[in-house]
Amino acid sequence: MPLNEQLTQLETHLSLHIPNVVPTLFCETLIHYYEEKAFDKSDTDSAEFILTECMPWLSEEPLNSLLKVYFNNGYQIIGSVFDALTPEDKDYLSTTWHLDYGVNRSLKLFIYLNSVEEHQGNTLIIDQYRSELLRDAGALPLDLDKRKEDLSSEMQSLGVSNEALGYDLKAGDALLFSPFLLAHRCLLPAPGQKRYTVCFTLIPS
Repeated sequence: MPLNEQLTQLETHLSLHIPNVVPTLFCETLIHYYEEKAFDKSDTDSAEFILTECMPWLSEEPLNSLLKVYFNNGYQIIGSVFDALTPEDKDYLSTTWHLDYGVNRSLKLFIYLNSVEEHQGNTLIIDQYRSELLRDAGALPLDLDKRKEDLSSEMQSLGVSNEALGYDLKAGDALLFSPFLLAHRCLLPAPGQKRYTVCFTLIPS
């Protein structure tokens, strides 16, 4: 997709699927590295290593030009997280519907190290119109204990569709979206699978 079309989609829909941000073989190497280190209980640096290895890809195409235009040449990374989720991670905070809070025009960038088709642990998004309705109805609370995995009844009460958007993300693809304007949640992987992702939070500088 040409840069101008990417920018238009991001500005209009506040989310964008960007293929081939990180080479598939590089993703496989990082996963292998993590799993090898996972057996070493004294190792606490593998997640930081993976984040450091992934960060330079933000300065490569196709991401580099898009981020420069969107942020008018300047942005900061204020948060970075590597996750290797299993079906047993029931207490993972982001599995319930929520909005993040922060600086205007901030973006969240997920890089999937293995494909959604493989593990089924997608990131689901609700469009801005319905997210605003849900927020105004109190269905997206700040209190973690009050957040829900299923908002079907709330959406039915509001008279809107309960369908969520989930992109077909392959290994090395990126998901870019506004976490403050689009309600979102992550799905845990299918039994016997793991979901490996890197997430960066970007704000204007």
